[in-house]
Amino acid sequence: MKQTVMWEKLSGGRITGIERVNIEFSDPLSVESLSFNSDSEDSSWALEYYGTIDRTLSFE
Repeated sequence: MKQTVMWEKLSGGRITGIERVNIEFSDPLSVESLSFNSDSEDSSWALEYYGTIDRTLSFE
């Protein structure tokens, strides 16, 4: 099963950051994320990462 989650960071009534995370619930568990942040007009950054967890997880 694959799930996508997205949220926004608000500051002063405007969106200053967005992150989108895709999670694939399988064995191994797989995660990919893209995050963008802009606190002011002069500075911003973006981060993209991927990862896997090589074990079975139990959710209760």
